[in-house]
Amino acid sequence: MKLLQEVNSQKSKPQWRRLETRVSFWKKCQEQLKTDGTDPRPASQFFLSQAKAPSVDTQTELPDVQEHCLLLGIAAHWLSLLAPPPGDELESLEKTLWRNQVRRQVLTAAMEKESVFNLPPPSVTSEMNTYEVLMREFSFSNISALNTERFLSVEGLPTPCEEQQQQQQEQEEVNDGSGLSPEERRVLSTLIGRLLDNGSVHEASRVCRYFSLYHSDVWVVLRCRGLASGELHPRPPEEASEPVLRSSIASSSSFSSLSLAMFPLPEDDDVVVELQRLLDQCRHGNNYCKQVLSLYQLSKELQSSFSQVCREEPRSVLEMLLLSDQPERFRKAQAFIRAQGLSADTVAQLVSSAVAHTLLASSTQDLQPGENRRLVFGKSVYLLLNDSILLNCVCVCVCVCETGVHSQRADFDPTDQIKSDDPNGIKLMENINTVPLRPESQ
Repeated sequence: MKLLQEVNSQKSKPQWRRLETRVSFWKKCQEQLKTDGTDPRPASQFFLSQAKAPSVDTQTELPDVQEHCLLLGIAAHWLSLLAPPPGDELESLEKTLWRNQVRRQVLTAAMEKESVFNLPPPSVTSEMNTYEVLMREFSFSNISALNTERFLSVEGLPTPCEEQQQQQQEQEEVNDGSGLSPEERRVLSTLIGRLLDNGSVHEASRVCRYFSLYHSDVWVVLRCRGLASGELHPRPPEEASEPVLRSSIASSSSFSSLSLAMFPLPEDDDVVVELQRLLDQCRHGNNYCKQVLSLYQLSKELQSSFSQVCREEPRSVLEMLLLSDQPERFRKAQAFIRAQGLSADTVAQLVSSAVAHTLLASSTQDLQPGENRRLVFGKSVYLLLNDSILLNCVCVCVCVCETGVHSQRADFDPTDQIKSDDPNGIKLMENINTVPLRPESQ
């Protein structure tokens, strides 16, 4: 195979010792196989065979480990393209990857500790950026076949007792290299915390199960989801006052600063009370817990189930919220837009339609004697004017509606009403012509 010959040729060069050389080459191979339309199975085997190559130089052990992590990710990507994807094989590769990730972290820490001058960590180079970009692109978190509901349940998640038993077993396996040492388990726990902070909850849950590792924050985030979905029930008040599966936790008020008052619910909602308590206890993954809490509250507002809201695309949820009869729905939409990071295109299309719908509904109301139509419009969008993100969009809609179709006035330029740095406002104007801004003649 021509590609294998090129691999052997590259490895014989002195530059192969450098990580950036390897990354560039494997990226080229990936793009070539993709362009050639190679079948997933042989493509996966190609990268996997290279990941299994033994390290022969201890001085290059760190780049070897980093390279293996990348190759495992690319191999898994190709495997995931099979129909159906082989779940057991993918999980086996992921477990191997995390052994390498732990080893990578241990080696990096040892190099920093042995530095004679105790120099600060080197600045991130463009080559390392390329490596990290590829690692994110071929992350196991992106494989939908692995992100199943099973890994979002606390059922089967290791407990402290199970972890202790696993540690005793692995202590006997450390000598033959098949188990994790206590130091490696601490490193793995730290890496799982980072997964939670990045929102990779499925992967964090899987890694805990692979290595029978108890992680308190994984328990917390999965319990939050279980409560919101109705799979779990709130704990009795006397139990809820105790920390969840943890000997001591420093509660942080900053975690609960986002009280989401825009989604008020009765204070006697036991689920909300416990979700807020768990949020205060969470050290890693607190953003996920906040999202669970807000989506649970939003599902109540929309009179829908938490599971249904989670299954919907963010665009669909925003549309339901905007077209609902909920008070201050545009203010609630502002919080949702920020939390989900929706694009300006999506926001413009939905907001322009929703605002126009609201204004038209108001404009068709019967006017009282002496009442000005502008006041009717003003009442319909009063709450919107307190929304900093949507303010410009709404002002434009109001101006267009009150002056008629803007094309009828040559001296009226709605874009003057929006700031040049407001992408939502600019995108709104691109969509405004498609929205019926005047009611049809009766």
